[in-house]
Amino acid sequence: MQIQSAPPQRPLKNWSLVGHIDATSNLEMDELRNAACLQTIDSQDVNVVMEIQRKAYKARKSPDAVDRGLDRTAGITQAAFSATSFAIAGMSLVNHPLIAAGAGLAGLATAYFAGKNLMRSVPPPALKQGPPRHANEPAWEGTRVLELSASSGRSPLKLDSPTVSSNEKLDPPTPQELGHSLAEMMKAYPSKHQAVLLAGHGNAFHGWSHYSMDQLAEALGQAVQESGRKIDLVIFDSCLMGNMEGLSKLAPHAQYAVASEEIVYTGHRAWDLVFNEMGGAQADPRQLGQTIVKQFGGHWEGRTMSLIDLGKLEPLKETVEDLGEKLLRDVKGPERNAIAEALDVHTFGTTYTGSKEWGGYGDLGNVLENLEQKVTRPDTKEAVESAQRALKAAVVGYRNQMCYDHARGLSARVPTHNFEPKVYQEKTGMEKWGQLMSEMRPAPRDRTIINHRSIL
Repeated sequence: MQIQSAPPQRPLKNWSLVGHIDATSNLEMDELRNAACLQTIDSQDVNVVMEIQRKAYKARKSPDAVDRGLDRTAGITQAAFSATSFAIAGMSLVNHPLIAAGAGLAGLATAYFAGKNLMRSVPPPALKQGPPRHANEPAWEGTRVLELSASSGRSPLKLDSPTVSSNEKLDPPTPQELGHSLAEMMKAYPSKHQAVLLAGHGNAFHGWSHYSMDQLAEALGQAVQESGRKIDLVIFDSCLMGNMEGLSKLAPHAQYAVASEEIVYTGHRAWDLVFNEMGGAQADPRQLGQTIVKQFGGHWEGRTMSLIDLGKLEPLKETVEDLGEKLLRDVKGPERNAIAEALDVHTFGTTYTGSKEWGGYGDLGNVLENLEQKVTRPDTKEAVESAQRALKAAVVGYRNQMCYDHARGLSARVPTHNFEPKVYQEKTGMEKWGQLMSEMRPAPRDRTIINHRSIL
């Protein structure tokens, strides 16, 4: 994609935020809303330019299907309330538990069907009047580059920024095309510091959007080479990207990354607070990353959020590999069950996918703390402590929701029955840790959480 050259007089700013927003999946409207929220950045020290690829997502539930779900929800809610009332009334009148229970069941059935009829008679207005306002972007498909920091109305609900370039391409850009687009934006909007925002589906070391982590690293490397500029901060507005094995691939091309270990929800980002009110526009890369973590981490949209020093990930991987080698030896002896228990931690994404072993990414800090309590051999203990020191050096800061108090900022692969040793070792290069995961792979089961600190 060719982007018009910036005028020679374009001033040097403190930050340029460029990136690629993948709105070609079921996240289409969320990603468009996220782009619109970027328009709220109103600072003379920040450029915001995004490549947005949009493809209308057809497989949505019909309003009727949603209505039926609301019918059931409303009916059950009303039924539960009425059944309780009937039971209390029965107890007060006859003081007999069986009669009270019968009254409660009668109330349950009566109120459930009443609730269904009530919801059918009063249709929810938002569902019957079309899509919500934040999804009310005019229908278009293709790829556009928008200068979001030049928005006319700074609306968080609708894109109204100047279009720098556009085409009708719906196929994902190749890594070379993605790198070239990023480089063109980086060259056209000069700044002291450079951030890259990547918004779309993420899956840890397996990849981001349509790219493997090697391909994404290739794209970032090309952007750096073509633009002649370094990338100070990569911001992942994507699920599960706070992963040691995956992020380590980006270390040669960027200094820091902001990412979440868990599922995230896009589209509600208060970018104006980060840059306009929290000093992000004047910050250095480390300060801006910490500001983003502080603002977006620890609540519904970002249950976990971390700032990672990418240059510290290879040393961390080396300590984890050394630990894996020692644990492979130890699991042949009497400590096998204790090590298995230490590795059995909550896996991110399981709450939302329906599979209790999906992904198999557990918090690395949680695993190391468990192992610290379980292993007994001196050299294994030293290996655990070395990995803990390396993890602390790599994670600059993190913020979690209260129920994630076990999380320490980076995930790593943990044993699950669906572990694929060859795939893992090919994608991560971690031979010993992969062998340990294979050795400790449990039989297929409805996986329960052993470590009480990992319970959500």
